[in-house]
Amino acid sequence: MAGNKGRGGCAAYTFNIEAVGFSKGEKLPYVVLKPPPLFPDADYKSVALKTEDEEYILALKQELRETMKIMPYFIETPEEGQDIERYSKRYMKVYKEEWIPDWRRLPREMMSRNKCKNTSPKPKKAKDAGKGTSLTNTSDVLKKIEDWKRKRFCDGEKYQTEHYKFHSSHLSQYK
Repeated sequence: MAGNKGRGGCAAYTFNIEAVGFSKGEKLPYVVLKPPPLFPDADYKSVALKTEDEEYILALKQELRETMKIMPYFIETPEEGQDIERYSKRYMKVYKEEWIPDWRRLPREMMSRNKCKNTSPKPKKAKDAGKGTSLTNTSDVLKKIEDWKRKRFCDGEKYQTEHYKFHSSHLSQYK
């Protein structure tokens, strides 16, 4: 009964030394007791050093970028105005000249168009204080129509003849 308790006894040695490549009774190899090499073999080759030609081309590119930024045709994006003025921004102000381009050399599409506000006041409608809205009454509407027709056909006779000709031609179609 005592054998059922515990951690297993002889079953702990399950490692097979033949699987590693050694047989029983053979001497194991000696342990190497020397330090590893100072510079191990590099997996990747180092990058070649820069030549004079590459340095010259790099200097030309940097000079070109600087001159492009100095030119008056360089357009910078305007900085967004911040609510709080930063200490560093206060002392880094660069006074830039106001550039006025020569539009004869540039295409018309690039010309900025300033939107001007309409400074002339809009004509105000005159209101009749005594009348109010005269179109609320049907009799007022009929009077306005009659006045309009009289003004359109300078005299009343011409209006009546035109009016009757128009209606009689339409009525004859239905007879």
